Amino acid sequence: MSEKNTFLTETQEKVLRLRNKGLTQAEVARELDSSRANICNIEKRAKKNIGKARETLMLAEKIESPVSVIIEPGEDILDAAKKLFRAADEEGIRVSLDTPELVSEIQSNANKKLDGRRASEEIKLFLNSKGDVIVS
Repeated sequence: MSEKNTFLTETQEKVLRLRNKGLTQAEVARELDSSRANICNIEKRAKKNIGKARETLMLAEKIESPVSVIIEPGEDILDAAKKLFRAADEEGIRVSLDTPELVSEIQSNANKKLDGRRASEEIKLFLNSKGDVIVS
C-alpha cells in the first residue's frame, strides 16, 4: 500500500486514508489499535510533512521557471503584467492567462503586498515552461 521514498510513514498514510474515508480519530484509533491522542499526533505530523513537500515542489517550480519578473514597490500591477508578457514573448512561452486574469491572479495571491493596484512591497512572478504563473 505504501509508496517508497515519500515524506510519509506507512502509519501516517494509513491514518490519512482512513480519515479521508470519513472515519473519526477515535474510529481510526480503534481500527489501528492505538489511542486517539496518538492518531491525532500522527495525522498532525503527516499534514505538516505534506505541507513541507508542497512548499518544496513550489520552490522547485520557481527555480526551474525560465521567466521571472519582479514587481517593485510602487509599481502598478498592470505594468507588471505587461512586463511578464514581454519576457514570455522573448522566451517563446505563451502565458496561460490573459491580462485581466493575470491581474486577478496577482491580486488574489499577493493581496497583502498591494495597495490598490500598486505594489506596497516586492512581488515576484514566475512563469514556467507550460505558461503557468506563480505569484510569490
